[in-house]
Amino acid sequence: MSNWNILCPGKSLSKLPDDYELCTMRTVAVNQARLKRKKIGIWALQDYEVFSKCDQGLNMNYPALLWIPDSWLTHWAEWRLPKEEFLYNFPLQTYSKSGLRFSKKLWEMRQFKWDKYTVFTAIALCILNDAVNINIIGMDLEGEGYYMPGMENERTIHNAKRWGDEEQMFKTCQSICDRNGINLRRIEL
Repeated sequence: MSNWNILCPGKSLSKLPDDYELCTMRTVAVNQARLKRKKIGIWALQDYEVFSKCDQGLNMNYPALLWIPDSWLTHWAEWRLPKEEFLYNFPLQTYSKSGLRFSKKLWEMRQFKWDKYTVFTAIALCILNDAVNINIIGMDLEGEGYYMPGMENERTIHNAKRWGDEEQMFKTCQSICDRNGINLRRIEL
């Protein structure tokens, strides 16, 4: 049985005690949630803007595997990214956004838009690693901003419509997981 944890950057993440027991190698931090925990196994990102805002607060003594779209590497020179040396301090694993839908393990779930929000790419990663239980902490789906002010992606709108869309997608994802023997749940702190 493989148990995974996903940390999301909702405001409730600030309630997570530093000594909260999590298996480091099977803990995925989504976006800015990486700044909450020193020791995690994987850092899931989709937007370079989020990564560039987080770099100042990271402790490089605990580098996590970066789970990023392969488009980052494709567009690296085009974007003229100044943080190249920092990025390459991390072990990398890339994914193709369209490839997530056609992975053998996700084949039955291929109609789901795994790449719409970063939390769903993190869920896909857990499933691809044989997760049976996936606990999500800090997935508030309400309000403005994140647990750390000023870390938002400028292009992302945080409003009731967006949260409603993500909530509906989560319920769909939860139902798909349930049908496939995977327990997906949000943990309230």
